[in-house]
Amino acid sequence: MEIVEMSLDEYGSRCSDEIPVFCRTDFLKLNQYKVDKVRIIAGKEKKWRLALAFGEKDSSWLAPYSAPFALPIELSHPCEISHYWDYFEGVTAYAKNEGIKVISVCLPPDIYTPGLNAKCTNALIGNGFKLLYQELNYSMSTVGFDAELYKSNIQHNARKNLNISLKSGLSFHRCENENEKKEAYSVIKTNREIKGYYLAMSEDQVLSTIKIINHDFFLVKIRDKAIAAAIVFHITKSAVQVVYWGDIPNVGEYKPINYLSFQLLNYYSLIGIETVDIGPSCPGGIPNYGLCSFKEGIGCRISSKLRFEWRNKDL
Repeated sequence: MEIVEMSLDEYGSRCSDEIPVFCRTDFLKLNQYKVDKVRIIAGKEKKWRLALAFGEKDSSWLAPYSAPFALPIELSHPCEISHYWDYFEGVTAYAKNEGIKVISVCLPPDIYTPGLNAKCTNALIGNGFKLLYQELNYSMSTVGFDAELYKSNIQHNARKNLNISLKSGLSFHRCENENEKKEAYSVIKTNREIKGYYLAMSEDQVLSTIKIINHDFFLVKIRDKAIAAAIVFHITKSAVQVVYWGDIPNVGEYKPINYLSFQLLNYYSLIGIETVDIGPSCPGGIPNYGLCSFKEGIGCRISSKLRFEWRNKDL
């Protein structure tokens, strides 16, 4: 397989509209300032087969360079397992010629691309990539969502907390203007600051990103006071990802996150979204036990999110 660098614009013209939003040209361009250069490494064998966007920085190729995950995009169909093997063999050879020291690839959880993930994992390991760590990713299916059935299927403590929240006078609002969206971000920021968690995106970065991504912001209120919020990106036509959610201090008695997760499931079931991706709870592969237990309690499914690394042994 011939390995060729492709421009961002050509890559965009060859990609289907069905690819995850983090792999689209406008998203890649929006975040290209975070790396020295964006390099689209494509494989051609009679016709274009696969292409993966890397951010080059400090003699490393990073995929993703500013997103939760990346994946090689199939530019023609079908792409067989042999194409994946040939592609990653060619990518490592090309990287060696370029003096690249490290290639990092973080694949999406299986909820987005189950078959593709299996082929990628097999080809990556077969071409010298090592599994750096595994994150546990949590998601909920909205297919056939029924409120009473959902309550009966979740764990006892989660059901008790949800019932408390439903009797607490809480209300659920989708943000309709920029001021409301800023209010939602403020709730998230307060939550992260109090808990000492890293907040990857500033308010300006969020506002820039939502100009190119279909999105929803939500607020949970007690009377007129916002006590919890969620920021959600539409990743594919059938799946959304909760990029951030959280509540403010001293509102635990209302169980607002139990309420919020329930309302998100109901909202997205009504508009035909099949999967609500709640995201991982294992930064660097180390599980946050409390967060993992909470997500399992509210009925999340667990899948793997794998990060691989290749190192140039000649350097």
